[in-house]
Amino acid sequence: MKYGITDNKRGAVLLLTFIMMVTLAVVTAAFLYTVSVRIKGASVDMAGDKAFWLAEAGIQDVIYRLSNDAAYRQSPDPIDELLGSGNYQVNVDVQGSKYTAVSTGTSGIVSRTVTQSMTLDTKGSNVTITLEKDWDESVPSS
Repeated sequence: MKYGITDNKRGAVLLLTFIMMVTLAVVTAAFLYTVSVRIKGASVDMAGDKAFWLAEAGIQDVIYRLSNDAAYRQSPDPIDELLGSGNYQVNVDVQGSKYTAVSTGTSGIVSRTVTQSMTLDTKGSNVTITLEKDWDESVPSS
């Protein structure tokens, strides 16, 4: 009497092992694909956050210049500054004592725009800037 696996059963075991290996390879590939997509999504989210804070830095730059530079208050020039790994661009519209700053921050290929309205009150050498409560953040469509 012979003990062990016969030739027919060996073929079946080989086929079953092959099917399990292919299944495991497909599951592993799907997992790796999902991880890579999530990593790319996270990097875009991070770039979006950087772009927003760069746009906010542009607004703060305008507030600083309006507070400290009388010539800038009279004729605010556009601002284009590099900051870290990104940049911001700000344009200011003046309507009497009301200033509207539109700041766009860019990090990599992602841009965010923040609009802030403010009122300027100058009494002698004192400058008071009152920010409007509402500001707008827009995300450009691609």
